[in-house]
Amino acid sequence: MRRYVFCIETMVEQFNLSWAAYMFDPTNPSPEHIQSERFWKESLRIFYHGETDTLGFLVETEDRIAVSFRGTRSRKNLQTDMHTRLVPLQFPNEETDAAVADRLLRCGSFYSNPRETLNAFARLSDTASRVQRYLHIRSKKSRPRVHEGFLTSYLSIYQEVELEVTRRYKSNPRPILISGHSLGGALANLAALHLAIRLELNDTSMMLTTFGSPRVGDLYFARLLDFMVPIHFRVTNAADAVARLPFTGLGGWFAWGASAYAHAGIQVLLNKHGLLRVDPSIVELEFQFRVGAYIAPHLKRGYRRSMEAWAERSCPDGWRPDFWTFTKMVRARSKARREGHIVHDEHLTDMEQATIAETSEELNPEDTVNEALGREHGYSRRRDQYS
Repeated sequence: MRRYVFCIETMVEQFNLSWAAYMFDPTNPSPEHIQSERFWKESLRIFYHGETDTLGFLVETEDRIAVSFRGTRSRKNLQTDMHTRLVPLQFPNEETDAAVADRLLRCGSFYSNPRETLNAFARLSDTASRVQRYLHIRSKKSRPRVHEGFLTSYLSIYQEVELEVTRRYKSNPRPILISGHSLGGALANLAALHLAIRLELNDTSMMLTTFGSPRVGDLYFARLLDFMVPIHFRVTNAADAVARLPFTGLGGWFAWGASAYAHAGIQVLLNKHGLLRVDPSIVELEFQFRVGAYIAPHLKRGYRRSMEAWAERSCPDGWRPDFWTFTKMVRARSKARREGHIVHDEHLTDMEQATIAETSEELNPEDTVNEALGREHGYSRRRDQYS
């Protein structure tokens, strides 16, 4: 992998893995959801914790180790999302905890070196703006603070993730690619930082790709993650409401305080009209992508439509993204429920179970949950035609 090189095919692959995370049954995981021959299906490993309903999985190929996390799918996940208090980033493992503080000191020295920041200031961009904010943070010893719910959720499976990834990486060192959608993207942020520190990876040994990820921590956390995982692409639909949460004090652009939430990584901005910008400038953000905030663009199918629109607009030779298809699996589950073959699924909310029983359309439990949230805050299905 090369730093600052964005590959559409890799983004699509990571999106497929992020979607597949929603399909696994933790009690009986089936490798059939991994629909690419390049992945070794026998290498599939599920990470799951019932009390927090946190799920992730690992799968390998000859040249990479892929780890992906599931997003919001249940009431327990919604409760995780709502615990937005910022708490210090602390790991139960003392060695890992000490390493976090050590890397933060190195990170502060890196961003305080004018030679390292010269190229970033050469262009007016989100990355340059973020680096400028970092230089105004006086203290370099403050521990990063992160979203309480996300941290609790990740810590429920972090030991399993660390042991399995470490074992596979040491047996055959390869780049580690981490991904996730929505809540899964937030967990991917924490996992990437954790594994980069524990495995002492170099700049090109890990890639983090998230889709519709909310903000995970404060400025210190964002600075530390950028330092430890420089190959980090934060893919965002222009009208995605969740990607703008939790709110910062002054909207993000002028959040100078260390207590404010902040995004990390290089933003990759999409919209339904087929526009795609990597690290968009202020001009592009204000004039090309200035839209409202809705729930529909946050759903996985919203991201898929935007990627398909980009391919139609930018690839006249006929190239199209190789998306995996999960429709048949969902319809089969809907049919089984209507026929009474599925009595109860404890991982689905009552609302989701009722919805699956009533329709055989292409549905996903996470989509249903987010649409319910949208209705609660005044959004509706009609706003799928966002501007």
